[in-house]
This record gives sequence, structure tokens and C-alpha cells, in this order.
Amino acid sequence: VDAYNTSLTRSTPTELSVARGSLAATTIGNYALFGGGSASGGGSASVDAYNTSLTRSTPTELSVARGSLAATTIGNYALFGGGSASGLYDVVDAYDSSLTRSTPTELSVARHSPAATTIGNYAVFAGGYDGTYSDAIDLYTV
Repeated sequence: VDAYNTSLTRSTPTELSVARGSLAATTIGNYALFGGGSASGGGSASVDAYNTSLTRSTPTELSVARGSLAATTIGNYALFGGGSASGLYDVVDAYDSSLTRSTPTELSVARHSPAATTIGNYAVFAGGYDGTYSDAIDLYTV
């Protein structure tokens, strides 16, 4: 993990709890969250949270181990959605600013590699791959 401050000075906080690729990242409150990913042996359910002092904590794991998921933040929730491991997933995991996990309604289509962003009061998950390229769009609001 490399961290950069507003002067673009690099520091190196504690490593991720599990080495992995194809993970997703977003922020909530005073935390940067890194969730899921592909690890040796399959998908990972690990979530690493770094606070503003760059101290790492490990909140409750994702409900399903998976990589190629997407993440965004809406209101007081960080959302991790979609992904794949042994199959495609429509699961969405939400973390609040206390790093408590909940599972809101699933995506309309199970898929990996969706894009995610936030606009106004909406978290948007769009596209991805579900056997063919997907044109599905799912909106979440608080």
C-alpha cells in the first residue's frame, strides 16, 4: 500500500491483510476501504480499512468472497457490488462509517466488472459482464 498526502509525499502504511488483485476501493467517513479481490485460491472476502492516521483495521468480511467487484459511496455508506469467483454475483455489501456491514437489496443482474459512481443522492452500478456485456443499471439511495 502506498499513500500520498496533499503535497504528494508518499508513505507506506501497513500492507493489506491479504495479497490480492481485482479488488475495489472507496471511502466512508474517515476510512479508505479496500474490499474483495482475487487471491491465490480464488476470491477474497477481506476488507481493509485505513483511517486518516493510515492505521489499518479489518472490519467484518464481505458476505461473499469475490473479485472484479465495484465500489462507491452514498451518504454514510460504502457499497461493494457484483463480482465473480466460482460464479457471478449480484450481492451488495454496505459498510457504514462505523464499519458495520449490512446487505441491501442485490443488483438486478449478477455480473462482474461493473462500473460504480455516485451522483447526487444516488449510487450507480452500471454495465459489467454476465456472459455478454451488460447494459444493466442499478441505483441505490439513502
